Formats: sequence, structure tokens, C-alpha cells
Amino acid sequence: MALGVLAAAAIWFAWPRPIAVDLATVTEGPMEVTIDDEAKTRVRHVYT
Repeated sequence: MALGVLAAAAIWFAWPRPIAVDLATVTEGPMEVTIDDEAKTRVRHVYT
């Protein structure tokens, strides 16, 4: 009996929890991307 309760508790705690997500309707149209900030790019790992 105790083993069954322990197994049920382990499954309960390991079960993934639902997370909140944002939902939106997908539409077709022109895409506009703007960059308003200026920054300096730093490359740490160069793959050559």
C-alpha cells in the first residue's frame, strides 16, 4: 500500500504543469521589422 502511495506521489510531482501562453490569429500581409536601438555586436565564439 505504501509503495503504491509513494509511486502515485512520484508521478504526481513529475507530471508536467500547464503554462500560460499567448494566442493570436495568423494573417498574411507585409512584414515590417524595425530596429530602434543601436548597439555593438560582440562575437565570442568564431566557428572557422
